[in-house]
Amino acid sequence: MHGHTWHDVEHLLAQLIDDVRRIPAATFRAAGGRAKDPKPIKRPGDKPRTQLGDRGDRPVEDVIAYLDSVRPPAA
Repeated sequence: MHGHTWHDVEHLLAQLIDDVRRIPAATFRAAGGRAKDPKPIKRPGDKPRTQLGDRGDRPVEDVIAYLDSVRPPAA
């Protein structure tokens, strides 16, 4: 998938597959159960899902100092 582009048909098929794969979880939740939706199919150009933010041009030390300053107090 790396280096390839998708056209409308590929995007529509991926969306259809994602929607169909969510049906069992939605049905289970409707019956009162707890279920997570499955992960969607990766699309070209998708960013990694593990990345939560961007520190921009700030040095790592500044980011760590900020995170330390907003950390909840220890119990």
